[in-house]
Amino acid sequence: AAEAPDVTTSRPHPPRGKDGTNEAPSAHMAKTWSSVRKGHITVRILSLLIALGLVAAGGVGVVVEMFKISAEQGNKGTWILHVGVNLMLVFFGLVHVALEMHIQCCKLDWTARVHKDARFLGRVWGRGLFLCFLATLALAQWKLPEELLDVVAGLVALVVGLGLCVGGCVLQ
Repeated sequence: AAEAPDVTTSRPHPPRGKDGTNEAPSAHMAKTWSSVRKGHITVRILSLLIALGLVAAGGVGVVVEMFKISAEQGNKGTWILHVGVNLMLVFFGLVHVALEMHIQCCKLDWTARVHKDARFLGRVWGRGLFLCFLATLALAQWKLPEELLDVVAGLVALVVGLGLCVGGCVLQ
């Protein structure tokens, strides 16, 4: 009897065998599928370093804006916008760091929780899209030379994020 497809989850299952037969996949095929789904370790390390750079850029941006407003040099109308964008950059950058490092806190597996609620982050192309989102937050602060760290971190994150999107889609 033919096996009915599993419709309880929306994620694709690894190939069962040659030509769609029900043979169990080889160890190499299972490892390749896992690598496509989770990302190679070098890609994950690169993604982690970029996320840490974006967190640093956002943190520095918050501090710079605080000093500007305290010295009455900043524009009070846009000050709160710049601080808000930098705080979002820090927050979402820390989320990305937590996902790449598989952090567990308060007896809760945050990685599993986020992958359940935002399934696209469990894929290489999804993390690439998320890096592109973080890059747009960083590049929204395009004021050279004051926000040089934001601009550099944003451009690097954008290039790597686009690479992850393309690479993840091709591999999948």
